[in-house]
Amino acid sequence: MTKITGVRCEYYAWPHQTPIRNGTHTWSEVRRCVVHLDTDAGVTGIGIGGASPGEVAILKVLAEKLIGFDADFIGQFWSRFEDPKMFGRKGHEHYALSSVDCALWDLKAKLAGMPLHRLLGAVTDRVPFYIAGGYYGEDKTLADLQREMESYVSLGARAVKMKVGGATMAEDVERVRSVRRSLGDDIALMLDANGAYHAHEAIQFGERVADLNIAWFEEPVGPDDYEGYARIGSRLNIPLAAGEQEYGLKGFRDLLATDAVAILQPDARWTGGVSEFMRISVLADAHGRLVSSHGDQQVHAPLMAVARNPSFTEYYAPTVDPHSETFYAQPVQRDNAGNLLLSDKPGGGWDVDVAAMQRFRISL
Repeated sequence: MTKITGVRCEYYAWPHQTPIRNGTHTWSEVRRCVVHLDTDAGVTGIGIGGASPGEVAILKVLAEKLIGFDADFIGQFWSRFEDPKMFGRKGHEHYALSSVDCALWDLKAKLAGMPLHRLLGAVTDRVPFYIAGGYYGEDKTLADLQREMESYVSLGARAVKMKVGGATMAEDVERVRSVRRSLGDDIALMLDANGAYHAHEAIQFGERVADLNIAWFEEPVGPDDYEGYARIGSRLNIPLAAGEQEYGLKGFRDLLATDAVAILQPDARWTGGVSEFMRISVLADAHGRLVSSHGDQQVHAPLMAVARNPSFTEYYAPTVDPHSETFYAQPVQRDNAGNLLLSDKPGGGWDVDVAAMQRFRISL
């Protein structure tokens, strides 16, 4: 029996080197929440989340309710603390609960003296990654975009992703063609619209780049446009990827029901933590689909090492997130063959380099 004796939330924020823009949003800074679950065993579990106002508010409520909770019963956590009537069915409630769930699993692995991926039943100790980039930028030329994507290959990536949907269709077609020309045919190239298109536009765009060996077309339409996914999937031969904005196992059940999405993209920080990520991975496997994690590589590398149906783990280079490789005390390592290497240190690997990041602490 391991009782939670305290819940602490620390918040961090740092600016992007320059604002980055996708098909629907512009981001000027990165924000992180670090959830600490202190226990009577003297071991602290760490979970990583965000800092949206709703998430912060719900975490404050959970902090009081969690005192005395037996951390050994992770399966009991969601049934006790998920409350759609009070906090909502999706969104901020799942964000807050997800970071706590991750902290519970980090704690469990630390108490067991095992790295999380081995505790969960790892398939491997290395997982393939792709580097996400290709954002829009003021005065960013095609040559700039080509150099950026080439730089990711120099970091060992065998797959890269770029944004579409934030320019005219003709401009985006040329952007994609220019990247394919610069990378050659041996590097996997993914496209991410962040829900910027209507279904008919996504079909038109997909048809115009269909000859470029596109690994997947991500979020061509908004997350609730299931009918749109079905229409696009019936028309295009490019595999569709989606799920970063889905919540929980039932949300992915509904996404699978479109029979259009080949690659599911859960984000453990949003969709339900380690617990739900694992269930979604099994659901995808049962339906013959692949899993590719969305977001923070440090959080997801151990989870992807457990998946029997993995595609790629998303990775953010310092050119996109200046502290993607320095926020953590032991950042996940890459090899030159396109893999992330899993650590044997007990826990999830989510302990923060507090000394290095102290200047970015904020109060919320």
